[in-house]
Amino acid sequence: SPAAAKLMDEYSDGDYWVVGSDGQEVLKMEPDNDALRLAVADSLAWTGRYDEAIKQYRMLADTPLAGKAALGMADVYRWSGRPDLARPLFEEILSIRPADPEITGEATDGLDWAKRALRARTDLRRINKSDSSSVKQRGYQLDHTWRGSDPAVRYGISLASSRYTMSSAAFETLQHDAT
Repeated sequence: SPAAAKLMDEYSDGDYWVVGSDGQEVLKMEPDNDALRLAVADSLAWTGRYDEAIKQYRMLADTPLAGKAALGMADVYRWSGRPDLARPLFEEILSIRPADPEITGEATDGLDWAKRALRARTDLRRINKSDSSSVKQRGYQLDHTWRGSDPAVRYGISLASSRYTMSSAAFETLQHDAT
């Protein structure tokens, strides 16, 4: 239809907000237009309308575009900070479509990200600060984060050790001001 063709042109031009909004109305008249549905789903995802995007991606599950739709849905979960939901989709994509280079590369990157995001993480940072009054702070901060039984929740603990020093001139000024 002319309306679908216009939306596909807007999609090619990067006008994702319009495609996501107007495309849903056109899909009511053309529910079997899988290419338009994928463009609408991607446009919704790329403009932050994740719940609407997921609905459109799910409607492509039994079509020739199912692999691209699954990748789009996994990316939505990735962008919304849900590696626990993204990981199984990336794994499924790689097991079903291992020979599709367009999908495989992004799915491999996504799976690597999901695995890293779900692992416990420990970071050690060195603290080295000074301010205008010649006070210096030196030390270390240790952070450890992990996910519990609810993968959507992240827990953490932080420990810090610092040593503060002051130049003798700044210390004498501070003593003088206090008297």
